[in-house]
Amino acid sequence: MNSGEFAAALAKAMGAPAPSSQAAAPLTREAMAVLLHDAYRAKFAAKPAYMTDYNGKTILPGMPGYDPNLDAGTRGAMYYPLVGWAQLEDTQAVTPANLAKVREAYELGLIRSEAGIARGRMVNGRVLEPRALVTRAKAAKALYFMWVLAQPPKDENDRL
Repeated sequence: MNSGEFAAALAKAMGAPAPSSQAAAPLTREAMAVLLHDAYRAKFAAKPAYMTDYNGKTILPGMPGYDPNLDAGTRGAMYYPLVGWAQLEDTQAVTPANLAKVREAYELGLIRSEAGIARGRMVNGRVLEPRALVTRAKAAKALYFMWVLAQPPKDENDRL
């Protein structure tokens, strides 16, 4: 996937005009973080409801949507990273011009450290891998997350 394709798909998902300056360069995690940051800032003046009203909520027994197979003793999944920016081991690899945007995107939970994570465990890795290329699958995951943020809670979400 290249940066131009991702920027166009992100604009469509967020209902915003596509940036005109995106090159066809390969999409790196750093470039994706910058694009996610810019789209987030263009769309939202304040954090959307999914990041505030529903962040870290747990559905308890007796509540609608309760699932006995999920652990109700812990707080729900947070949008914010489990590993702080200062604990990441490779932030020095981020281009200085992009550092503030990448950091904010990370701290908002728009991009995560994925090295070392495991399915079914609430852990994040300790490396951001800013120079790593983004696969189409990982780009699709980020696009879906951003699309969900732009939707009103409890709205039908089966169409673009």
